[in-house]
Amino acid sequence: MKRSTTILAIVAFACAAAVAIVELGPRRAQQIQQDNRRRLLATTPEAISRLSLLVDGEAVELERLGDTAWQILQPISSPAETVTVQSLLETLTSATAEPIDADPADLTPFGLDRPQQIFTLALPEGVLTNIAIGSETFDSSGLYARVDEGPIRILDRTVETQLTPSLFALRDKTLAAWPVEDLVALSIRNSNTEIALARQASAWTIEAPQRLDPDGDALAELFNQLRFVQASSFVSETKTNLANYGLDAPAIELIARFTNGGTQTLSLGIATNSAAPSIFATSTTTEAIATLPRDTVDRLPTSLLELRDKSLGPISVAPIGQMTIEAADPTLRRTLTPSNNPEALFDDWVLSDQPDRAISAENLLTPLIDARAIDFVPPDDLDATAALSNPSIALTFQPIEEIGNAPLVLEFALQGDRLYVRSSARSDILLLDPAFYDLLAAALGTLKPLSSDRDAPLGHLSSIALMALTPAPLPSLEEEVRGWGPDANGTE
Repeated sequence: MKRSTTILAIVAFACAAAVAIVELGPRRAQQIQQDNRRRLLATTPEAISRLSLLVDGEAVELERLGDTAWQILQPISSPAETVTVQSLLETLTSATAEPIDADPADLTPFGLDRPQQIFTLALPEGVLTNIAIGSETFDSSGLYARVDEGPIRILDRTVETQLTPSLFALRDKTLAAWPVEDLVALSIRNSNTEIALARQASAWTIEAPQRLDPDGDALAELFNQLRFVQASSFVSETKTNLANYGLDAPAIELIARFTNGGTQTLSLGIATNSAAPSIFATSTTTEAIATLPRDTVDRLPTSLLELRDKSLGPISVAPIGQMTIEAADPTLRRTLTPSNNPEALFDDWVLSDQPDRAISAENLLTPLIDARAIDFVPPDDLDATAALSNPSIALTFQPIEEIGNAPLVLEFALQGDRLYVRSSARSDILLLDPAFYDLLAAALGTLKPLSSDRDAPLGHLSSIALMALTPAPLPSLEEEVRGWGPDANGTE
C-alpha cells in the first residue's frame, strides 16, 4: 500500500469516528435523560436520612445513625437490619416506573386514594418525599405508584416483595456476634457448674472447674456457632416476667470477654410451646426476649464432657522411639522399635522377640489415636483404682531422644461393662466403650510369633494380613485372663 493511500485511510477512519461521536453523544444524553425520567425516585440511598413506611397497617419509622447503621424508632426501639434497609433503599432509588396518561384528580381506579403502602423519605435540606403504592394493574404485571403530586406511574411488580418487608425483617435479630479473634475468655454457666475458657496467644485452655486441654473440634464448633447467633422470633420487647421464659435463672449462660475489655452475655431459658422446637433467649445486646431454634442450641457444646479433650493422649504428636507392651498374658509382652525412620508413624516396626519381622503398626496405633472417652471418673474413684491396680494391658510410648518429652503410659482394665483407662496425659481416668478392649486385644494378638510353617514367606506384611493368616480365632484377652487364676496346686 502506498503511503498516500495509508494516510487517506487513517483520515477517513478518524472522520468516521468523529461523526459517530457527534451522533452518539446526543443519543446517549437523551437515553440518560429518558432513564432518569423513568426512575421512580431521583436520588441515592446515601441521601436518605430518615424513612417511614407501613407494615401491616402500622407506621414504622427508621433513622440513619451513620454511613450504614439504622435505628427503628417506632413502633419498637431496636437496631435495624442493615442489609434489609439498604436493599429497600436501593430498590426505591433504582426502580423504574413508566408514567401513564391518566388524570391524577381521580386516584380511586389506581388504588392511590387509599394506598397499600406509603413511604416518606427525608432528603437533604429537610425535603420530604412521599411515595404511594396503589393497586395492581389490570394484567397484574405492575403496581400503580405516585411520587408526591407527580404523574401516576406503573411500577414493575417484581419489586413488590422488597417494598413490603415485615417488622421482623427490618429489625436486627443478632443476639450474639462473637468472632473468636475478638475473644480472650468465655465462661459457660449452668445450674451445676461453671466452665471457664481462656486464651493465651492463639491457644485456648479450660481453666475451671479444673485445668484441662480442650477438644479442638468441639471448641471450633462452639466458636463457630457463637460468631453469629440470630433470633428466630421475638416474644417480648422488654425483659419483664423473666420467670415465664426460664430466664430468671437461665439454664445456660455464656459470658464473653473481649480484647477491648468489654463483656456480653447470652442467656438461654426453657423450651417454648410452639410447633417449631425453640428455646427462649435474651442477651445484653437487646432489651427484648427472643427465641432460638432448638437445633441451634443443641449445636452449642456447653458441657465439660463435650468441651474437654477425650483422646487417650498425644500419640500422634511426637515421633515414637519405642513402644513397650506389658500384659497379663505373657505372649503379648514385647517391645516395638522403628526400623528406619521414626517420623513414619506406622511403617517398618521391628518386634523385640522377632527381629527379622518388620510390621506395620497401623492396626495398633490407629484405634488408639482415634479412641475417645465416653466419660471420665476422678483419679480416686474406688472401682476404677481397684481395677487399674492390676491392669490387663499397659502400653508405654517413649518419644525419640531428640524430642525430650515424657513417655505416654496407657493402662487398661476391663471391669464388667466398664473399660477403665489411665493415661499419663490426663488427670482423670477415662471410660471407653468396652468393645474397644477386644479391638485392642485383637491388634496386639497379631504381633504374636507366627507359626513356623508360615513365617518365611510373610516378609513385610501389614498386621491386617497377619490377622487373616492366623490359624484360629484368637480368644479375647478377657477370656484369657479368666484362666490365669491358681490351679489345683495353688500356683498361677
